[in-house]
Amino acid sequence: DAPYDPAFIAQETQFPRAKYISFFGGRLWAAGLEGQPFSVQWSAPAPYHKVWPSLSIENLSEFDNSPITGMHPLGEYMVIFKSDSIWMAYDTGLNAFGLQTYAIRLVVVGVGCVSNSSIKAIRGNLIFLAEDGIYRFDGNTATKISDPINDTIGSITPGRRPFCAAAHWSTKSLYLLSITTDGSNTSNLTVVYDYKNGSWWLWDNIDAQHWMEDEAANDNQVLYFGDSVGGIYQMGVGHNDHGGTITSYVTTQRLGNDGTRKRVRSITPLCSNQTRTVTVEVISNDEASGKSGTVAYTDTAEHDWTDFDYASGATTDDSWTPLRKRTRRIDYRYDCDWMQVKVTHNTKDQPFEMSLLDIGYQQLGAR
Repeated sequence: DAPYDPAFIAQETQFPRAKYISFFGGRLWAAGLEGQPFSVQWSAPAPYHKVWPSLSIENLSEFDNSPITGMHPLGEYMVIFKSDSIWMAYDTGLNAFGLQTYAIRLVVVGVGCVSNSSIKAIRGNLIFLAEDGIYRFDGNTATKISDPINDTIGSITPGRRPFCAAAHWSTKSLYLLSITTDGSNTSNLTVVYDYKNGSWWLWDNIDAQHWMEDEAANDNQVLYFGDSVGGIYQMGVGHNDHGGTITSYVTTQRLGNDGTRKRVRSITPLCSNQTRTVTVEVISNDEASGKSGTVAYTDTAEHDWTDFDYASGATTDDSWTPLRKRTRRIDYRYDCDWMQVKVTHNTKDQPFEMSLLDIGYQQLGAR
């Protein structure tokens, strides 16, 4: 029932042996072909996608001779990557034999993809791992977005780049990329791009070698990952790390580096009562550690959620304290040339919610 008569249209005798297979435009696309690493091939239209016309293939080799390293649809185009270039397939209609044709054009030179499994389509862009960082491709230009984590990207084990694993956690507005760093043999760090807020996170101790996105009832997204010993885990179903406490922290940039001596007098974080407690540390002159203190954001005169007992009825229900933000001040007498402030939170099952950090210091004069 194929749309092409094999007496007139030569067809492949077997399914392509390919590293990369994608469904786009009603057809299967294959790249990284065995014996043809520079070629991309496409099938007949579904439901005849097991038919592969021998003429439906293009070779990508103009200025370089590097193999194809990945491909992913973007809108109405198929994007094909090499390690140092990006190509796009443009629909050029049917030829005289009724075969679908594409013109594959070089779009970007100097930037390419090193891991097909790192490619994710997010908000009309493709995000992917290149040799020197993570990029966003909009169909015309490739823009580097990982400058804030350059040191982390530089620690990726080169031979493990193709085995990075990505996920798009759309309900959280996150792009997740699990990478292998510092010579490890398995992915041991996940870099997280919060594209809604333009920020980066580093998640360690997550043994994620593969990611899978699924949709549960009512289109609710469910995210899974597989680890290096065959375990499967679901993300986002709790507030603790496999029963343990999750420690998180925020460290400011260098403050007051203007050539004068300073004396830190007070640090005042604004946090919610759900945060419970934080540790505030003042680090001077790029030292490994500094002076620290701990502050609490609960009030012993108020009933907390931990006091809530549904069985006791409305008397307890009425006294539960809702979300509140509070300031807590720590006083210091700490001299330095410049400083950083690190705020650490490690209360189990409680979120770290800080919305303001006020730092008070006085000038002592020139060095």
